[in-house]
Amino acid sequence: MERRPVKPIAQEMREYAERAVAAAREEGYDLDYSEESILKVEEILSVLYDSTPRGILNQLLGRTPSRRVLTELALMWGAYIGEVMRRKDGGFWTDQSVIPGAGIVLHLKPGDTTPVHKVYKRLTSGPRESVWSYFQVYKKVRAEGST
Repeated sequence: MERRPVKPIAQEMREYAERAVAAAREEGYDLDYSEESILKVEEILSVLYDSTPRGILNQLLGRTPSRRVLTELALMWGAYIGEVMRRKDGGFWTDQSVIPGAGIVLHLKPGDTTPVHKVYKRLTSGPRESVWSYFQVYKKVRAEGST
């Protein structure tokens, strides 16, 4: 069995972010890696959450997204959010996970953050896990760290 070379995590996250840009474009959103574009991502995640069937009956009938689908969505949108942060403040990605996507960390000057995990929580828990609010907290911590 031939093994494929493993991509560096930074390259993989950039590719996921580009997939998010392409997916957003298909839905009529223009993502440009600006801080304001995180609000557009929140809108997209809101639509995804609101259109997802929930509840035990839907789970039993296979109408809810699988963990694999949710992880792929979290990787894509989390990579985009992380790339906005990384492009603004520098930093680097690491993957400390055994489970795909669970331990992807973005190391930034203000501190480490896990945008992929945050998006997974947004997809599964709804608006109380807003990525826009998450980004606003990040900006506040960043501003406090530079004073």
